[in-house]
Amino acid sequence: MMTAPAVLEMVRTGAVPGPGFNELRLELRAGTRLEEIGQGRMTSEEARGTFAIRQRTAAKAGVPVEGLAELLSELSAMKREEELVLFHFGTRRHVFTVVIHAPDQKLVGCIRAPRQELPGPEQ
Repeated sequence: MMTAPAVLEMVRTGAVPGPGFNELRLELRAGTRLEEIGQGRMTSEEARGTFAIRQRTAAKAGVPVEGLAELLSELSAMKREEELVLFHFGTRRHVFTVVIHAPDQKLVGCIRAPRQELPGPEQ
C-alpha cells in the first residue's frame, strides 16, 4: 500500500516531467512543509471527467492550474477502468494532487492549484 511519504519521495527523486511535478519538486527541495490533506481512489474514466470539469472551470475563472493538461493527456491514454490513487498535499499557497496508477504504483500526473480559504461560519 502506497503511503504519502513514499509518494513524496517518488516525486522528489523521480524524473517524471511536467509542470505540476516540477513545482512540487521545487517545494520538496526547498524544505517547504507539506500538509497531507487526504487521499482518494477513482477509475481513470472518473478522473478524466472530474479533471476535465476542473480544467474548464479553472480556465473560466482565470485560476492557473499547473499540470492539468498533462494529467488529462495521460488519463486519455489509459483504459477506462484503470484504478488510480490520489494524494492531496498543501502548502500555505498551493494544493497539489498527485495521481498514482494503483496496479503498478507509477506516477501518472501532478497538478498544482492555488489554495483558497474556505469561508468561515457566518457570525
